Amino acid sequence: MRKISLNDWTLFSERMNSKNFVSKDGKLILKTSNETDYSIEDFEKEIRISKDVASLGIPTPKALEIVKIENGGIGLISEYIKDKKSISRAISEEPDKMESFIREYADLENKIHTTECDTHKFISIEERIDRAFQSKEFLSQDEIQHLKDLERSIPPKTTCLHTDSHYGNIITAPQGVYAIDIGLFSYGNPIYDIGLLYYFSASDIVPEAAQKKIFHMDRPLLKKCWRYFLKYSQGIVDEKEIQAYENKVAPFGFLTFLAHSTELNMDEIIKEQKKIVFSRYFQ
Repeated sequence: MRKISLNDWTLFSERMNSKNFVSKDGKLILKTSNETDYSIEDFEKEIRISKDVASLGIPTPKALEIVKIENGGIGLISEYIKDKKSISRAISEEPDKMESFIREYADLENKIHTTECDTHKFISIEERIDRAFQSKEFLSQDEIQHLKDLERSIPPKTTCLHTDSHYGNIITAPQGVYAIDIGLFSYGNPIYDIGLLYYFSASDIVPEAAQKKIFHMDRPLLKKCWRYFLKYSQGIVDEKEIQAYENKVAPFGFLTFLAHSTELNMDEIIKEQKKIVFSRYFQ
């Protein structure tokens, strides 16, 4: 494994468990972490998924190489998309272009949701959810049964899912629109992705302060984004139809978030949100 110095890179963003740097020539991005938060196996998985998603015709930056950092830790070098911005950042900076940015987002989501997935390389969303059922002791058997009944209420599909679908995980650039943070890429019914988008960005289940931190927008602006998304993704514009659709997809958003919990330590958050979801959608 090649060893590199951070002296050749410029820090441009920090997350809870990683830092992102750009190369001096602006062509590469480096994500660094200690080996507690990200292992070599995690980065190898990112490289493999990047190649497999790209092979389906879905645009995503190429993950290229795992490296050792001179002063400790490991890193993943990937293709850097010049002048890129997340959809959420783009809207927060140019809210007058919101409809155009959301249409870009919806178009890429529709492409993902209509692309047949390679079921030999990716797992289903149902399998991810089942893993969560097996590992989450705070879910009662009655609650698990309600959630399984919800799963059975929709037809299974083998088309692609981002599985972490929101405005921060799609980027726009002069040369195109790309899916990022695709480590949970799966296949299944699109309602899981759509439900997660509503759940995270437009519902009142997630605290508004958390939404603002994630998306750089307040809830009224996020609700406008959601309505534009429904217009371009589902053709829904009537207020009563919007409300009915939100009630339909919200519990699927909780299921998708639950699937995340096998990868991320968010049990305490899920416990609190579970109370709201079950009181509201499973009575």
